[in-house]
Amino acid sequence: MTPGEKIEAYAAIADELCARIEGFAAHGNEALKLSGYKLTVRDHVTIGLVLKIDSSFRAFLVDARAQRTEALHHLKTMVEAYVYILVVSKDESDRTAEGLLCRVYEAKEKFYRLNPVYDLDGGLLRLAHKTLAELTRTEGTVAVGDVGPEAHKHSPGLGQWYDQVYRSACEPAHVTDLIEFMEPFQFKTDPEITIGNVHNAPSRVATATDQGLQLMFNLARFVSDNVLKLSLDVADLEQRAIAIRSEPTTYTAEK
Repeated sequence: MTPGEKIEAYAAIADELCARIEGFAAHGNEALKLSGYKLTVRDHVTIGLVLKIDSSFRAFLVDARAQRTEALHHLKTMVEAYVYILVVSKDESDRTAEGLLCRVYEAKEKFYRLNPVYDLDGGLLRLAHKTLAELTRTEGTVAVGDVGPEAHKHSPGLGQWYDQVYRSACEPAHVTDLIEFMEPFQFKTDPEITIGNVHNAPSRVATATDQGLQLMFNLARFVSDNVLKLSLDVADLEQRAIAIRSEPTTYTAEK
């Protein structure tokens, strides 16, 4: 299979996965109403992070199908949110969830403080987020740091996974892929500058799509165990993705 063919095959699996997620959410809403269960701060933060990953994954698929390396930006977001889900869920109390919320409020306060032109009159949005951070923080609130240190602090396994996936996903954001944009015209006697994706974009996007699906399968197992105790079965989709990964990749048809 060429990288482009792998992308399409992975994306077809992803479409089925997204449909199952929508069914899971509808079932979850109904089950929550019937149970009378009141969501905790930990629940709110966890569900919010799950929704953030789902939204990023759908945006990822649009860029992946177009074979844009910018798809990796969405994978980076998914990895960050997934790490924070595991960090928050490891604490059965609300304290770590409160710590992550404080981090969010403080980041928003900083944005409006540094960019007052986007704030309301009197700096109301900056003040609102500053107040929310203060109200959320309690004596037992656990401070939450940057995603990398938090992944390694959580467990060796999560730290290793973060290093493997997040670093590759960060390449477009950290200009590590600069040489690939230079390659078509660098050291050429008759250089020609062309606008568009780098020549090896399909290969990189195919790898990222595989990694994104693996993350979503892990997320499905997490929500089955931790969100309303409902099952989101993706075992068959995961096996199909593994079969695609095992197919030899050919590059003769790719430019």
